[in-house]
Amino acid sequence: MAIKFACPTCQHAFKTDEKFAGRQATCPSCQNKLTIPNAASAEPELIPAVDRPVAYNPKPSRSASPPSRPFDDGDLNENFNPFASPQAEDTRPTFAATGEYETPDFVEYGGTLTRWVASILDCLITGFVLIIGIVIIGIGAATFIGAELEADEESPIVLVVGLMFYAILFGVPWLYEALMVSSSRQATLGKLALGLKVTDLNGQPVSFGQATGRHFGKYISGLLFGLGYFMQAFDPKGQALHDKLAGCLVIRSR
Repeated sequence: MAIKFACPTCQHAFKTDEKFAGRQATCPSCQNKLTIPNAASAEPELIPAVDRPVAYNPKPSRSASPPSRPFDDGDLNENFNPFASPQAEDTRPTFAATGEYETPDFVEYGGTLTRWVASILDCLITGFVLIIGIVIIGIGAATFIGAELEADEESPIVLVVGLMFYAILFGVPWLYEALMVSSSRQATLGKLALGLKVTDLNGQPVSFGQATGRHFGKYISGLLFGLGYFMQAFDPKGQALHDKLAGCLVIRSR
C-alpha cells in the first residue's frame, strides 16, 4: 500500500511504500528532516498548500533539487528499496564490440590442430596460384631469351624475370591473406572452411596493415624450428607469436 503525505514545512507532496513508515528521511525540496507517517495518518496531510498557513522560515530559500530516495513522485515501484545501498557499477572488462559488429559473450579460441589444417588448405590454394604464375613467367621468359640468343644481343631480361619470380613468390601469399583477413569475412578460405576468423584483441575486425603485420610475422614465428607456432598450443588464448606481434586473436565464428 502506498503512503501519500506532504512535507510540513514546504508542502512538497510525496508517495512511498508503507513499509518505510516511521523512518527518518530528508525532504529533497527544503532539506528538512521529517518522519514518514503511517498509512492511517498520512492521507489527512494531503491538504492543499493554499489552505494551510505556512510558518515563517528565516532561512534563505534553496533551489529545489530533484527528488531523491526514498520519495518517488511518479508511479510507485513495489520492488524499489530506497534505503538499499546503491549498486556498484560493473567495471569488469567485456569482449563485446561496438558498432555493427557483435561479439558473443562466450569466446572460443581456435584450436591448434584446426588452425594447422586451415593453414594447409591456404598453402594448397596459394601454391596452385603460384604454380600458374611461375609457368606463365617461365614461358614468357623462355620466348624472350630464345629470341635474344638468336639475335646475339645482351638484355636484362634474366634480371627482370628474377624480380617477377620473387614478386609473385612473396606477393601472392601476402595479398591473399592480408586482403581476405581485413575484409568483412575476416578469414582466408582455409579458415572459413574450418569456421575460424581473425579479430583484434577487442573482437573488432583487423585493418589491412594489421593483417599485413600478422602475415610477415609468420616468418619470425618460423625461426628457431617453428617455436613461434608451437607456443600457440600452450597459450591461454591460443595465440602464436605472430598473433601476439600483430595484436590479433583467432576465434571460432560458429
